[in-house]
Amino acid sequence: MTVEFDLSTSSENHMYSTANRLFPMFLLNRNGIIGPLPPGVLEDLRAGIVCALAAGADYDGLGDLSLRARRIADLLVPDGKAGERAWDILSAEKSGLAETVVAATVLSNLAWAAGDLDEGMRWGRNATDLANNGIPESWRPYPCLALAEKFIDIGELDEAEMLVKAADREILDHDDHPATLDVEISSGRLLYASCKFRAARRRICAAVERAAQLGTGWTTRYGLLLLALTDLRRPDLRAACDSMRKCRAEFAGDPLAHPSLQYRWGEYLVSTIGLNAQRAVEILTEEYPELLDSPALFVMDAAAAPWLVQLAQNAHDVLLATSVVASVEKLAASNTTYPTVEATALHARALLGGDAEALRAAASAHRDVWASRLAAEHLRLLDDHEELTRGVESRTVVGTTPPQPDPDPQAWVSDVLTPTEQRIAHLVSCGMTNQQIAHALHRSTHTVNYHLRRIFEKLKIKSRVELATYVLREDG
Repeated sequence: MTVEFDLSTSSENHMYSTANRLFPMFLLNRNGIIGPLPPGVLEDLRAGIVCALAAGADYDGLGDLSLRARRIADLLVPDGKAGERAWDILSAEKSGLAETVVAATVLSNLAWAAGDLDEGMRWGRNATDLANNGIPESWRPYPCLALAEKFIDIGELDEAEMLVKAADREILDHDDHPATLDVEISSGRLLYASCKFRAARRRICAAVERAAQLGTGWTTRYGLLLLALTDLRRPDLRAACDSMRKCRAEFAGDPLAHPSLQYRWGEYLVSTIGLNAQRAVEILTEEYPELLDSPALFVMDAAAAPWLVQLAQNAHDVLLATSVVASVEKLAASNTTYPTVEATALHARALLGGDAEALRAAASAHRDVWASRLAAEHLRLLDDHEELTRGVESRTVVGTTPPQPDPDPQAWVSDVLTPTEQRIAHLVSCGMTNQQIAHALHRSTHTVNYHLRRIFEKLKIKSRVELATYVLREDG
């Protein structure tokens, strides 16, 4: 039976708006998972797809388009059967080009999330190869952007930049194209991946402001998440908290969208600000356990596994550290042609075993700039710790009481400051007052004052400005 749609101007605009609102979330697969679609929304999505197909070069009759729109929309319904439907389309002899491109992109995203990077890349490339002609013009940038995100994940930034530029060319003469802001956001993520945080923040902020004005929820949410992650690395902890709060509010205002893995990781990182390692581990295992079961996390963020191993070691949780290393090594064993994944596994294992040579190798092997810097920092800390240990042992041999080493302002980490003192030092460097710090750490102002005096004594400094300088130098 042919499904008829009312294609009057007002109805068509509404349907087209629904499709444009949801389609990027499905294909780009970042910071938003569509929940169950109410019947009315699903019909609007199908109708919007009909409008897009009818406006494209492959229009061949309303009845046929209705069937094809239903097949495409069914690929995007979150019921766990999208992979099966995609295979059915790709194996059919007479599938239209539009549904073939969507099916390939969906399979690419599913494979990537499962940690099968070869399959993710293969289907992603197929989708971009087919997307140049014969599909609705409004859809053409998205397969390129979806594949670009994956190249950013594995540190292949040149490949990612070429894909972002290809997507930009598709919309060059269309200032009102719905993908314009998505191209800007991908450009911002490229800058973020290159550790050009100030430039990234400017680019993403501009896109978020414009997206908010246009009511483009997907772009607003993803942009706010990227801002939070950027501010965590700058570091500007107050700004990171503010961006994550706004991102959370955006999700609360959209009943169709649910937070993705990337959002949950960013939210967790922000939630650990001001906490000691033991409490951060408790929150991870109790409130964010899915992060530990998701291989995509260690692909999406090359620094995630080493960061979690270090956190577990600081919390004296050997089981967690071992579990993270086993997970990332399993991922690397299944993806031996991806240097960044192998470097991540090497980095995590080196931390677990205290292997300086392996850390040095990981720092060189990482294609992710931030992960490489983190490996170099972990190597420096390990070298400092070993040097301190050797000094203590040599003094003990001759029967003398080992003196306390002079605190090195450049090494104010766990060998000098306690976890609580480290948190306070970070918050001071962000410009927070003692009262604000007390509120953030759930401590009294008197306690914060006491810890601050201890920090000053240990680092042999006399002012908050000096403390902020040491922290920024350490993190830089």
